[in-house]
Amino acid sequence: MPAQKTNSKKPGRTKAKPQSTLQPETEKIPANGPSKTNIAINVPFPPAGLSVSFDHLCDTFPRNRALALILKKAMSAYEEHLTDGTFKSLPKDYQTGEGMFSTTRNIETDLYTIAKSHFDPYDLLPDRQLGGLIGTSALAAYFENEKQK
Repeated sequence: MPAQKTNSKKPGRTKAKPQSTLQPETEKIPANGPSKTNIAINVPFPPAGLSVSFDHLCDTFPRNRALALILKKAMSAYEEHLTDGTFKSLPKDYQTGEGMFSTTRNIETDLYTIAKSHFDPYDLLPDRQLGGLIGTSALAAYFENEKQK
């Protein structure tokens, strides 16, 4: 009869598993916070000379990263304009250069509804096109504000 294998470990002793330091990315929204809608944004790159900040950022970063940084600020400001209703008087377009930039953003659902009713009152546009209109308007307002400073 072959010898049976025995457990050489002492009972009650186990190795501790290493703890992972990586945490999944989660959006920290309070339980009673606003709901968000993820929108796809396709916007044209601005030409050189339209925005001083874009030109300076392009000296340091690739133009995709430069426009992403500006779009983040532009969308935050545009959300405030959607909240107070002043977005209606802002420019909706800007002079465009070559190429397109694509990204996604989370926007409060209530503000998305306001923008949708303004840009697409008949509910005909595809979501990506609507996102492009919102992103383009946010950048146009940002570039206009930058010129006035």
